[in-house]
Amino acid sequence: MNYVLENIPDELWRRIRQVAAMRGQSEKTFLLNAAFNEIERTSSILPSPVEAPMVNVSDLRQGAGGTRSCPRPDMGDRVTLALRGKTLDEQYVYVAGEIGVDESELRERFKNFTDPAAQRMSLGNVLRGYYRGEDSEDRHLRNLRAVGIKTFIEDYEILRDYESRDVVAYFQKQRGFNYNSANTKTSTGKRILSDSEALRFCLDYIGHRSIKVDESLKEKARRLMAEL
Repeated sequence: MNYVLENIPDELWRRIRQVAAMRGQSEKTFLLNAAFNEIERTSSILPSPVEAPMVNVSDLRQGAGGTRSCPRPDMGDRVTLALRGKTLDEQYVYVAGEIGVDESELRERFKNFTDPAAQRMSLGNVLRGYYRGEDSEDRHLRNLRAVGIKTFIEDYEILRDYESRDVVAYFQKQRGFNYNSANTKTSTGKRILSDSEALRFCLDYIGHRSIKVDESLKEKARRLMAEL
């Protein structure tokens, strides 16, 4: 590895440093990730991503003299699979949507973590703790409440039919949500719609169990449920 690094042309090395810095990675981590991506793209005999994981800065242990040692094995659990490949901003949006809080709440919680790797690790731990503490129906209900029960059923077609960026803009302009709230509601709503189990639960809950929704919206939920 050192031989390879020592023989990279100066101009290319400057470009690597720039891109790695933009992604919050070390140069070696960036090169390892690039290598994994290229190998996965060109080879059909590699192990699955769980066996050949992406490497993040947080996976490199600090050794004596400040050197980095071998990466820890990728856990390969549902959290790892869900967060792998996402930017830090995308991870904030995803975790906020999963646990049913505003993205801004998570950012406030980790605002003193200047290392992006520490933020990634903390977000993963938050999500693991959440999954350990709730069953699937609890999670579906929390996600529904994160979108807003009334918002989800009133704006069902908007969430279903429009691109995420257009839904975010709609929520900001028509519903008066700030950007972080609109973004969380959009990503969480889209995730409910993409999961048939979650969608059936949410429509059934609105149609038969919710006490804060008008009868017309309950009827709409029951109709949509029948169309699935």
